[in-house]
Amino acid sequence: MWRAFGFGSSDNNNGSNHSGQSGGGQSSSSSESQRRRRISTLNTSGESDATEGGAPTGATTRQREDRGSVLPYVYESCIKAGFDPDDGADKIDKECQDNCLIFESMLDDPNHSFVCVFDGHGQNGRKVSTWMVNNMIRLMQASSNFNPRNMTQNLKLTFKDASFAAEAEMAKLNFDTQLSGTTATYVMLTDSEVHCGWVGDSRAVMCRRTRSGGVKAVALVADHKPGDFKEKMRIRKNGGEVRYLDPDEVDDPGPLRVFARNYAAPGLAMSRSIGDRLATSLGAWPKPSFRKVRITDDDELVIVASDGLWEVFENDEASKWCWDYVTRYREADGSPPGHLPSSQRLTCAQAIAEEAQQRWVTRYNSEVVVDDTTVCVVYLKKWILHNGPSNSSKDRRTSIHVDHSALKR
Repeated sequence: MWRAFGFGSSDNNNGSNHSGQSGGGQSSSSSESQRRRRISTLNTSGESDATEGGAPTGATTRQREDRGSVLPYVYESCIKAGFDPDDGADKIDKECQDNCLIFESMLDDPNHSFVCVFDGHGQNGRKVSTWMVNNMIRLMQASSNFNPRNMTQNLKLTFKDASFAAEAEMAKLNFDTQLSGTTATYVMLTDSEVHCGWVGDSRAVMCRRTRSGGVKAVALVADHKPGDFKEKMRIRKNGGEVRYLDPDEVDDPGPLRVFARNYAAPGLAMSRSIGDRLATSLGAWPKPSFRKVRITDDDELVIVASDGLWEVFENDEASKWCWDYVTRYREADGSPPGHLPSSQRLTCAQAIAEEAQQRWVTRYNSEVVVDDTTVCVVYLKKWILHNGPSNSSKDRRTSIHVDHSALKR
């Protein structure tokens, strides 16, 4: 039996990636009963034994240490529900549709770890992203291209098979995916490489030190956007069109979207997704792109996040922000911020998610709904020991996962 941490969402409605549909911080409450976190224990059947209650939302949790991973990495993740900053009568009560999944030892293989981010959208976006968390590994195993003895072999085809199979299976479930779907960004790590597959616009970058002493971002993905030439040509070939929701809005027409020709739907603001069966019929298919990057001695961490982060952070900016935060607030023993049980610091994932949502409020003058924001950070190459005053701590955490998906503002 192998275990992982996956997070679900609350039960209301929203999603920012379809036309006509709109897109905090750590709780200060001292009552643990007011805050809940979900830990999904996955198995090879794809079913989820969800445990709710017990540890509070926002609690730091260390994964069991008997998984046998030989990778020198440290993991953290944070899901923060979006919110409507308008407290007036028209305030939108939105649900969180983001999800993520982290395996320190993929299928108990000590040489591979796996990180996924899913950003749901549409009326059933939460259900779609949660279903992906509970079924992604099963779908990969079911692929004829999957090799459990060498998981990175044929991984591009495995991701493709799993993504198409997911859309096909969800079409038979008791919730509609005609106008609902999710992004998916899959990151598999070995001791020397990062293998990344993605569908949509949830992004992954690697933070790399430069010769000048700073850091830069190495892009692991490129957003699937309808305005890109090849994407647009495929959509047009399949009977779709790419246009703005309101082309008469000169100042801010919003993003380009996918529509059926001469029709007001689906209005998808990306050129690929899982689900969104109407958009798939128009060429906005669930085929992932794939990239493999070698890990160098200059690579410090990987950031995988939903577009709640990337709408207000450029790649290099996010890398620098995380690097500055981690180097400034690292623990006394050299651990990343928040990775000791006694620490009062937010983890880097929590801190940058909070910063992103604050930027949404200030940048858009509280006039738009703040998007859900999910951030996963993987520290590479025994980073916690680099330049640290001590490497003797036995209490540092190898994984911290914080679920604020149910918190309301």
